[in-house]
Amino acid sequence: MNKKVLLIFGGVVGAAALTGLVVVLVIMFVNIVSPKNDNNTVSDSNSNHLLENQADLGSQENFMAQSQVDIDISKNSYAHKNIRIKKDTVVVWTNTDSTQHSVMQKDGDSAGHKAPEPNEVRSDKFSSALLKKGEKYNFTFSKGGIYNYHCTLHDDELGRISVLD
Repeated sequence: MNKKVLLIFGGVVGAAALTGLVVVLVIMFVNIVSPKNDNNTVSDSNSNHLLENQADLGSQENFMAQSQVDIDISKNSYAHKNIRIKKDTVVVWTNTDSTQHSVMQKDGDSAGHKAPEPNEVRSDKFSSALLKKGEKYNFTFSKGGIYNYHCTLHDDELGRISVLD
């Protein structure tokens, strides 16, 4: 009986070792297929643009039950970086920082884009003027989709809004 138990135990240990080896090989394959650059973002093979890694924005927060979502801007960061909302929700950004900030939809390579002047801000375009401390910008998301956005003054100030119909 001891030999049977030993053989079964050896088989279980061998199967566990094989499973661990498969997991390691899969991880290595994923890293080869999706190489990361120095910014820890995945390169888009169809263009030279960088795609933000969703993990960098944290977990997605669900605001589907709200008709308005308030997002403070402070310390070069949006308070809620990755949110899910329903169509026709109003999102209001408030600059609580002593530094100016903006909110602009990120279309591919937005480098060099400037925030519009206050008199150029339009209700149908997701793009704020530069906001001083205490100033607000709001936008109503009337179409479903994923909206990546950023501050035109701070490259690492990023956000994402997923709008569901």
